Amino acid sequence: MILSITPNPAIDRTIILPGLVPGHVHRAERVIVVAGGKGLNVARAIRTLGGDPFCMGFAGGHAGHLLADLAQSEGLRFLWTWVNRETRTCLILVPPDGDGTVINEPGAPVASTDWKQLQNDVQQFVSSANTVCISGSLPPNSSAEALQGLMSMFIDAALGFEVKDPDSARRALIRLGEHRLAASVITLGSAGALLVTREGSWHAQEPR
Repeated sequence: MILSITPNPAIDRTIILPGLVPGHVHRAERVIVVAGGKGLNVARAIRTLGGDPFCMGFAGGHAGHLLADLAQSEGLRFLWTWVNRETRTCLILVPPDGDGTVINEPGAPVASTDWKQLQNDVQQFVSSANTVCISGSLPPNSSAEALQGLMSMFIDAALGFEVKDPDSARRALIRLGEHRLAASVITLGSAGALLVTREGSWHAQEPR
């Protein structure tokens, strides 16, 4: 199973137009409404390629329930973390020339307690997943610490220890290499980054 996490999902409304002239009234030829967000698109690609995706992320309000209904109608499996905010809607205007105009709402901010709940929800499925993908934007005003908490949980589950310096990063890359990955990279902020491939390993230290 592949966890596909979308922190800032959306209702994608694609409107097919006979033409698009700013300042004019238009009549749509067709409207397509789907559960949107980068992680949902990733899940569709995974399923098309024969994989087993499971969708997670924040959802809220009437639009959040529509998001769940649309995902279910596609046969996508999911568990949404419900928040007291309305899921955003994004608008895609497509004229005959195919050069679409995309209007993305920013989404509503979520609280630190919501991030904690997402982490708790995801924790239930970590042991069943062989891959985790986090895609797309974050809700407005999300802190680095909120995302770091989620990422730290994955690292602890995959490695069993904290990565905090070049030595622990080397140990982590060796552990990841046991899974026969083609390449693994760990970034360490001011300490640079480490890369391990089947051809060798490198430690790059950036100039200050």
